[in-house]
Amino acid sequence: MKSKSLRQITRCFVAIATALLFVGTSIAIESQLNDIKTTIPETLTRGTYTFNPTDDSYIGAEGEVNGLLPEMGLRNGGSGGYWAASPVIKFDVSSLPQQTSTLIVSAKLYIYYFNQADNDPTGNPLVLYRFLDDWKEETITKGAMPAYENEQSAMTPAPGSIGVWISWNVTEDIQSFVSGSLINYGWILKDEHYWSGPNIPLMYLYSKEQGNNIPYLEVVINEPPSAPEIIGQVNGSEGQSYNYNFVASDPEGQQIYYYIDWGDGQTVDWIGPYPSGTPQSFIHSWSERGTYIIQAKAKDTFGAESDWGTLSVTMPYSSTIPFQQFWERFFEQFPNAFPLLRHLVGY
Repeated sequence: MKSKSLRQITRCFVAIATALLFVGTSIAIESQLNDIKTTIPETLTRGTYTFNPTDDSYIGAEGEVNGLLPEMGLRNGGSGGYWAASPVIKFDVSSLPQQTSTLIVSAKLYIYYFNQADNDPTGNPLVLYRFLDDWKEETITKGAMPAYENEQSAMTPAPGSIGVWISWNVTEDIQSFVSGSLINYGWILKDEHYWSGPNIPLMYLYSKEQGNNIPYLEVVINEPPSAPEIIGQVNGSEGQSYNYNFVASDPEGQQIYYYIDWGDGQTVDWIGPYPSGTPQSFIHSWSERGTYIIQAKAKDTFGAESDWGTLSVTMPYSSTIPFQQFWERFFEQFPNAFPLLRHLVGY
């Protein structure tokens, strides 16, 4: 009877110990999993954004309100500035998150040039200036116009033909508008080639009221490089050095940096820059037998990081096997013989 009771007590203790061991192991595993979690930054939408104007018009003669016309005139004012015609245009880019300001690769303003009159404006400097206060197309006039920045935002020469798009690089302004360092009130466009005589060149540009070929703003948000492809030996011997090629491509053609984790505690920290799409070679060896995961990331000059590229490698054999020189000579003499034996000794 005592023996039976003792066996029951023993079974009870064994069950409790097993349960505690299971719980402890589970906690340890969960703790390890928590330790290896990485913080993934918020994903930003990347690519090309196109915006249509919220307001456009042109400043003409005193008292003219031109905000609802389908075209905008552009002309130097000549002597006294009386004949000046200056388009004004504004876009709402508030839908772009503030954190994308440093990732804006380019921003271009496009306006369609459909006709001309009086003289040829080819080559005239067409200059954008940033407004310093707000305005509306329904009310802006020559006498009721906000001040604008003295320093130009962008300049493009007038093209040599009509029926073409004219573009201005406004990247710096858009970056500042999105970051909040400048307030977005749009721009005024001026022909700054002074014309002293009659028949001052007049350019006709489409406004948003035209409906077709209307002005637009194109903003390109930087895209990260592709995940690196890793090419090299997947089986080998510990202590031996092996060459691995890493290659990633950047959508905008920017130069690339690489971060490499060899899987054995050794890393290469953001080495570069290297040309996009060009393989880069690195040498590594593993000191112990085992299977390792090589991981690599690519980063462009804007700091956008790719996903991880991976390659599994196995170093199951010792480079100091008995009679190593004998086996080396043997397999050199008989390169196709004994494949199983060759596999077992790592050749």
